Amino acid sequence: MSSLARLHQITSDQHLSFHEKVHRLMRFGLDEFALDIAIVSRIDGKDYIVEHVITPDDSLAVGTHFNLGETYCTHTLHAKSALAFEHAGNSDIATHPCYINFQLESYIGAPIEVAGRVYGTINFSSPNIHHQAFTREQLDYVTLLGQWIGIEISRYRDFHSLHLQHQSLKAMSELAKIGAWEVDLQRDKLYWSKQTKVIHGVADDFQPSLSDALSFYDSLEREKIEGFINRAIAEHQPWSCEVALTARDGQQKWVAIKGKPECEQGQCVRINGAIQDITDIVNTRQALAQQREQAEHLLNTRSAFLAKISHELRTPINGINGMLLALQGEEDLDVISQRVELALSGSETLVRLVNDVLDYSKIDAGQMQLDEQDLNVSLMLNDVISIYQPLCAQKGIVLKHYFEVDNNVWVKADGTRIKQILVNLLSNALKFTAKGCITLNVVLRKAERCYELQARVIDTGVGMDKQVLDALFTPFTQGGSHIAREYGGTGLGLSIVYELCKLMGGRVGVSSKVGQGSVFTFSVNLAPGQPIKAQLKNVPNTQGINKNLRILVVDDNHMNRVVMKALLEKLGLEAEYAEHGQQAVEVLRDSRGNFDIVFMDCVMPILDGFGATEKIRSLKSIRQPHIIALTANTSELDKKRCLEAGMNSFIAKPVGFSQLSEVLRGR
Repeated sequence: MSSLARLHQITSDQHLSFHEKVHRLMRFGLDEFALDIAIVSRIDGKDYIVEHVITPDDSLAVGTHFNLGETYCTHTLHAKSALAFEHAGNSDIATHPCYINFQLESYIGAPIEVAGRVYGTINFSSPNIHHQAFTREQLDYVTLLGQWIGIEISRYRDFHSLHLQHQSLKAMSELAKIGAWEVDLQRDKLYWSKQTKVIHGVADDFQPSLSDALSFYDSLEREKIEGFINRAIAEHQPWSCEVALTARDGQQKWVAIKGKPECEQGQCVRINGAIQDITDIVNTRQALAQQREQAEHLLNTRSAFLAKISHELRTPINGINGMLLALQGEEDLDVISQRVELALSGSETLVRLVNDVLDYSKIDAGQMQLDEQDLNVSLMLNDVISIYQPLCAQKGIVLKHYFEVDNNVWVKADGTRIKQILVNLLSNALKFTAKGCITLNVVLRKAERCYELQARVIDTGVGMDKQVLDALFTPFTQGGSHIAREYGGTGLGLSIVYELCKLMGGRVGVSSKVGQGSVFTFSVNLAPGQPIKAQLKNVPNTQGINKNLRILVVDDNHMNRVVMKALLEKLGLEAEYAEHGQQAVEVLRDSRGNFDIVFMDCVMPILDGFGATEKIRSLKSIRQPHIIALTANTSELDKKRCLEAGMNSFIAKPVGFSQLSEVLRGR
C-alpha cells in the first residue's frame, strides 16, 4: 500500500477514536521517516508539553514538560513550516541544548495549528544519524500530518463540546428547567414555560393549544412529533427527537424535544417534557461535516495533482534522457545537432511545467508579486510572434496578428507576466487547433492617465461546451479525462492566466462553441513608462565583465556545477568549486579571502548556504567576497532570508547568461 493510501486509510477510518487515530498517524510517521521517537506536543507560552508520545522503551511519559527553547521544535515554530536535519552533530545544531542533553542526531517536524492558532508540533527524531537527507516529499508528509492532527484535535474538541452540551441537555430535560412543556391529556391543556415561548418567538401571555404548537412545524416534522406522542401514550415510553421549526418571526431553528409520559392506573394522563434550541449545535455539526469533506477533497486533489505532475514530468525527462543517451558515440554532426535540439525542447517543456507549478503555488499562497519595469509593448509582441510563428508552421496552422500599438510607446508593467499570459493563451490555442488559423489581435490605447492593453486570441480549434467553460479557469481542470489523455498538460495554464489578470487589476474572458473554436480576451491598464535600451537575453554578453575575477561556485549537485562551469567559460571566466557550505568556508579561510565572487547554493547537506554565508561574514581576517545566492526558491520571503544571512544578491534557477552577466558586470 502506498504512503498516501495508508495515510488516507487512517484519517478516513470512522471507527478509530481520537487517540487511536493520532497514535496511528504517529506510527505512520515513524515508518515513513525511519525514526525512533514520535511526539505530539502542546505549546503553552515557553512551556513544551508532551501530549502523545511513542518511544522504543516507553521512557518518556505523557504530560512531561520541557523548556521550549531547549527543544528542536522551537526552530520549527520559528520557521512556521516543516523543518528537518539528518545529522545534528555535524552541523551548527550541535551546540543546541537538545543535542547536548539528548544526543538526538536526526529530526523532522512541523507545526500544528488549531482554529488558525499554533497548538504545538508533530515531530519525529532519533539518536541515530539518518541514512540520507530528508526529501521534499517527506517534508510534505510531516506537514500533512501536522495539518491532519490539527483537524483531528479540532474535531475532538468540538465533539467533546457537543457531548457536554448533550449531557447538559439531558440534565435540563429531567429537571424541566429549560424550555419546559406539559400536555395534560385529561383536560386537553398544553403548558409552555417562558423559555419555550422564547424559542417559538411568541409573547409571554401566549396561551398555546396542541394544534397551535404543531403549527410551528412543517407537515413531515408534525407527523414525526405526533407519532412520538401517540407511541408514548400507548406504550408509556419516554422519547426524544431533533426537528426543525419556524418561529413566529419567521426564524428557522433546530430544536431537541424530550418527552416523558406520566401514568395513573395504567393510563397516560400527561406528558412532561423539555425543549432546547440546538441551532448552533446543528450548524456546528454541519460545519464540521463540511470541513471534513473539504479536507478529504483536499487530500484527494493533492493525490491527483501529484499523480498528474509525475506523469507530465516523465515525458520531457524521458525525451531529454533518451536524446542524451543516443548522443553517446554519435559522430554525425547533423544527427548530433538534431538530438541536441530535441533534448533542449524537452528541457524547455520541463522548465515551463515546473514554472507553472511554482507560479500557481505562489499565487495560491498569496506570494506572487509583480516586478514592474519599463516595457516596450511592440517589442514584446514581436518577440511572442517570433516564438509562435514557426511552432504554428510546424502544425500547418496559419498565425495571423493585427497590432494597433505605437512602436515608440513605453509602459510600466511586468513584461514577463504579460508575456506569460499571451504565451499561455497562444499555447492553449495551438494545442487544441489541428487545422485552420490562430489570430492574435492587440490594441494599446491611450486613456486619461494610463494605457489600456486589450488582446484577443482566436482559434479554429475543437471549442468547448458550457460545462467546460464554467470550470475553465479552475486549477487542474481540462474539460474531461479524454482531453487530458489526448492533449496532456497539468490544467494550470489558464488558471494562472486568470490569477495574473486579477493580480494586475485586469479581466479575462472566453467564448466558445464546440467544433467552431474559441476566443479568449484579456485587458489590463498600464501606467506610462520611460524608454530604455534593448538588451539581448540568454546570449553571452561579456561587456563590462572583469576577466580576472576569482570565482568560487558552491553547489552540492554535480550537474549544477557542470552547468555553471560551462556558462562561466562562455563568459571567459574560470572558477573553483566547493560541494557544500563547510567546504566553502574552509576554502575562503585558507585563501584568506582571495575570491571576488561566491555563487552560493542555498540548500546543501552538512552546511547550507545560509549558514555558510553567516560563517564567511564572521571571518574578520579575510577580504569579504560578493556572495550571490543560487536557489530554486523564488518567493520574496526566500529573497529576504538570503539578504538577512549576508548575501549580496540573488539569482533564481535555472541560470541564464543574462542573469550571470548582470550580477558580474562592473565587479
